[in-house]
Amino acid sequence: MQETKTLDAPGSTEVQVSVRARGLCGSYLHYYNHYRNGDIVVREPISLGHESAGIVVAVGSAVSDLKVGDKVALEVGISCSECERCSEGRYNICKSIRFRS
Repeated sequence: MQETKTLDAPGSTEVQVSVRARGLCGSYLHYYNHYRNGDIVVREPISLGHESAGIVVAVGSAVSDLKVGDKVALEVGISCSECERCSEGRYNICKSIRFRS
């Protein structure tokens, strides 16, 4: 199913990326078939494809290290940065992780 949404302009420290490619990993099968991956349960709609790459199409006023047209790879996981897993450098399995996708 395809869904069309109108996006707000990026905030001052944000960029907007047109995703052009996504990788697929084993986690997607767990989310798709079981609505969970280990103890991480899907609690809201999720767009699978966190291993993404694309092109910057808009930048916020305070962004100085990227410009429109730059090719980028995305890290869409937002971890807590404080738990045991995060302090071990294993932020990808933080129990509080949320995804921008």
